[in-house]
Amino acid sequence: MDGATSSSGTVGGDLSVFFAVRGDLSNCGGGDAVQTLATAAALEKIGVRVTISSDHTADLSAFDCVHLWHLERVHETYAHLVNARRFSKPTVLSTIYYPPKGKPFVAGRMFSFRSLKEDMKNRVRLRRARCESERDAIRSALLKGWLACRRELLESAGVLLPNSRAEAEILSREASTGIRCIPVPNAIDTDACRSVLGEQTPSRREGIVCVGHFDPRKNQLALIRALKGAAISVTFIGAARRMHRRYYGRCRKLAGDDFHFAGRIDGVEVLRRLRSARLHVCPSRLETPGLANLEAAAMGCALVLPDCPPVREYFGTDATYFTPADAASLKSAVIAAMDKPAPGALAERILTEYTWSAAATTTLEAYREAISNLKSQISLRRPMGYGGQADLRLPRRREARG
Repeated sequence: MDGATSSSGTVGGDLSVFFAVRGDLSNCGGGDAVQTLATAAALEKIGVRVTISSDHTADLSAFDCVHLWHLERVHETYAHLVNARRFSKPTVLSTIYYPPKGKPFVAGRMFSFRSLKEDMKNRVRLRRARCESERDAIRSALLKGWLACRRELLESAGVLLPNSRAEAEILSREASTGIRCIPVPNAIDTDACRSVLGEQTPSRREGIVCVGHFDPRKNQLALIRALKGAAISVTFIGAARRMHRRYYGRCRKLAGDDFHFAGRIDGVEVLRRLRSARLHVCPSRLETPGLANLEAAAMGCALVLPDCPPVREYFGTDATYFTPADAASLKSAVIAAMDKPAPGALAERILTEYTWSAAATTTLEAYREAISNLKSQISLRRPMGYGGQADLRLPRRREARG
């Protein structure tokens, strides 16, 4: 994927940044795609020149910084890191990560099993690669090994940009050297949200909406199993990615008449569906915390969410939580939430605090720091001195009033 470079404003007008993205970003949407494109647009509004590309051999001579995306998609991200080093460019990495069960990914049996599993997936990707450039990137990851690539990404990026303090703390525990983290909270298109909220109010909110592409981590199958026979209308919004079409087929096969599959639909129409729904359920095994959850909250839905630290950090007591991988817990949470109104102040809090303009301002700060560090250190690798702890900063939260 390649994009034009543009600039406006003055705040970051002296910077040119290369967004090193996954190859299928433009034709395989998801929360990460929204985050990438919305961040780029918000940065351009404050004067940063952004070029979006999946070309891991691109000439980076004209860029001040390289923005990497995804800690664990090493078959693409690692090749971008190597290219940034070739041109001696500073890097920041949006990790988009949280481990299963909230446990740091450290040495042990599961550590080795996960590494083996990911290397096997990369062998499958190599057979399915559509061009020589893609094959080269995957071969590079396979030769070094998923685990080694991941560790190098984690410990070599000038600044890590997790989406929460909880994610930053996990990253600091996984790294064997000191790392620098600047949390950048997720955000939503507040203009689009307010526009939809200004439309005619639905006479009555009904049913459940579940937004997200189909894959085992998103766990739609568990929601179907939990609510089958409950006589509650559930609408799934999202499609299956290439490697998860079989999972999507299992969901369709198990679902009864109360389950509806809307596929991938326009973002504004997603907001309208949420505006009309009684409840938004996110059955995921884990989240970071999920853009769809923020949109649902802004649209006034009651929320049922997985109980994991990044999600609680964002939503606090304003959601009903369930224990991931526990079908009974999920069903109980849904039934309980159907009888509760959405917290009155939640929508306005989300619309006020979680904006792309705020995310862009913090991201620009990270670029300037990474560039300054490289100039003073020559090497991209961060020095020791942080004691293995992440240096965390988030925008100051407003205190509740009234």
